[in-house]
Amino acid sequence: MKYRTLGRTGIKVRQNYGCGNGGYLYGYPNKTAALWTTSYLAPNSGAGVSTPISTVYQ
Repeated sequence: MKYRTLGRTGIKVRQNYGCGNGGYLYGYPNKTAALWTTSYLAPNSGAGVSTPISTVYQ
């Protein structure tokens, strides 16, 4: 399992999924709204962003 420390908070989150473009999704989904979001880190990027989860595969 891989982990990443997010920003200045120092919170460690687990790398959950790899994306087809080389990016990764980290941590748990935010389910407080109808459209869930999660932390996404693009390839060669040092900063993650909150991104909507529009497709889920089981």
